[in-house]
Amino acid sequence: MSHTERVREAVEMQGLQSLSDIALAVGIPLDDVSAILDQLKIPDKDVSPDALCAHCKRQEATHGSSYCPECRATLDQLFGEAARSLERKIAADQQVRRAPTQGTSTNAREALEKKRLRTTDQGNSHFRR
Repeated sequence: MSHTERVREAVEMQGLQSLSDIALAVGIPLDDVSAILDQLKIPDKDVSPDALCAHCKRQEATHGSSYCPECRATLDQLFGEAARSLERKIAADQQVRRAPTQGTSTNAREALEKKRLRTTDQGNSHFRR
């Protein structure tokens, strides 16, 4: 028997009304039960989400989410603020990394010339008599 048939039987024959009860009876995840119920076009009044908002615990969570619409909007706003803050921190960190440090040359030609002079001076000292 397929999952779809088992979900239909759980709702129609056994009279199960909550997503968690159906998922437990059929042995599949809640998301799969929800998708199958959408596919079967079983009216929402026959099956209740049985889940309160994970944050406020006062309102029912919306279909396919763990949060009510108000908490979801707040969460989205907080995620946006956190993303913008992180973006600013990353940009500041990159600026610090790009800034030349004291005592180092700012171009490759100068750095190469300084290294060549150090190497030449050290190398010549071994060959002097």
